[in-house]
Amino acid sequence: MNFFWLILLFLAIFFILFSFLFARITYKRIFRYHYHFKGEKKSLYQKKPYSFETKKGTLKGFLYSKGESSYLLVLVHGLLAEHQEYLAFIDALVEAGFDVFAYDCLGCGESSGKGILSLNQSKKDLITVLKEIQHWSQYKKISLIGHSLGGYAVVALPQEYKIRIDKIISIAGFEKRQNIIRKTSMGNVPSVFKFFLFPFLLLFERMHGKFLKNEIKNEIQKTPNISYMIWHSKDDKTVPLSSSILFSLKEENFPNVTKHLFENREHNYFLLTEACKKYRKEKFALYRKMKKEKKIKTYEDFEKKYVDLSCFNEIDPSTFRMLKDFLYE
Repeated sequence: MNFFWLILLFLAIFFILFSFLFARITYKRIFRYHYHFKGEKKSLYQKKPYSFETKKGTLKGFLYSKGESSYLLVLVHGLLAEHQEYLAFIDALVEAGFDVFAYDCLGCGESSGKGILSLNQSKKDLITVLKEIQHWSQYKKISLIGHSLGGYAVVALPQEYKIRIDKIISIAGFEKRQNIIRKTSMGNVPSVFKFFLFPFLLLFERMHGKFLKNEIKNEIQKTPNISYMIWHSKDDKTVPLSSSILFSLKEENFPNVTKHLFENREHNYFLLTEACKKYRKEKFALYRKMKKEKKIKTYEDFEKKYVDLSCFNEIDPSTFRMLKDFLYE
């Protein structure tokens, strides 16, 4: 009998250790990977580089400007991305009269680091940037735009830092880090292991910052002087509607919050035309096919030969006007 319990204890310890190690590997696979955008990186406008030193690395960002605006927009990119992927959007904003400061989160693009470290790190990166640029006296207004992970960061920004912000736009942002940890880290994990791995994944994320109850609602309630616009799409599979900021506010009627639920913008196509969306999907499918058949080595090579960037980055005028009008109203 004692031998039986000893074996059972050994197996339990082994399984716990195995779950811990497998969860650690899974977590690192997402958050310890330095992401670089693959493709052409050109803006129509002049950009000025900036660097911000932190304890965990160097944040690098760029100010895109025509040199005549008093309104600054800070753009925060999504998970496994970098600001270069938003250049068409940045150019449209500059053309509309804004200056745009776009930076790469730690572990992405031109910033240092082996990965973004955690979902909570996105807030810390944003605070680092804002604590510096809020002293740029040439700007009368500073507003934030965030997509996906950035959409979470701009709304969950701790207001005790007293950073001056005029308006905030969150596009496809998620409400709780816990839900995205489950979605992002466990997508390909066999169902039988998910129950045992999830607590460890939460533990690793918790080490980078507390899980706060009603975090988004509380931040909005504390900032009645800031106007918010929240966008999400019903067919978003990356951040399902049920996990979104928009869904968390469905029963709330904050006077400073404007909400828009789209039908078919998925996760990445809010500001692109339908023709552009279709064109992108066709090209991505062709690239995957050619990559599988070993007919192309890199996406950069594929883009140069097969992609018309004017079609690939076509901004939808009606959606962009909605965003611009909100910022200027």
